[in-house]
Amino acid sequence: MPIACNLIFVPTEEYVRVGEICALRSGVTIRARSDTRSTGLLTIQVVDVAADGSFDATSATRMPVPAWSSRHVVAPGEVVFRSRGPLWAAWAADDVGEPLVAVAPLFILHPDPHRVDARY
Repeated sequence: MPIACNLIFVPTEEYVRVGEICALRSGVTIRARSDTRSTGLLTIQVVDVAADGSFDATSATRMPVPAWSSRHVVAPGEVVFRSRGPLWAAWAADDVGEPLVAVAPLFILHPDPHRVDARY
């Protein structure tokens, strides 16, 4: 059964638009070369989302992120996915113990927890 790219299947309903059950946000855009440090914000970047959908916070990069807002912070229950690259992978976020900032070209889906299980 073909599914249009802007539709998602919810078992208790008919096809619905993603925007009806999820909010979509982009990661923060960093224009300069990444200035990695042992201090700064914990970030998740394209290379951090593994092909199997996992994310290892212990190997993530910390960096000063100049112009970020709360909309770039990944919360437990959200889904972080790659918008380009050689593989399509997504991570269903869990609690990493501190704020985690998504860096573009990653996107963050915030599903309605009453209608969608992010792990699906």
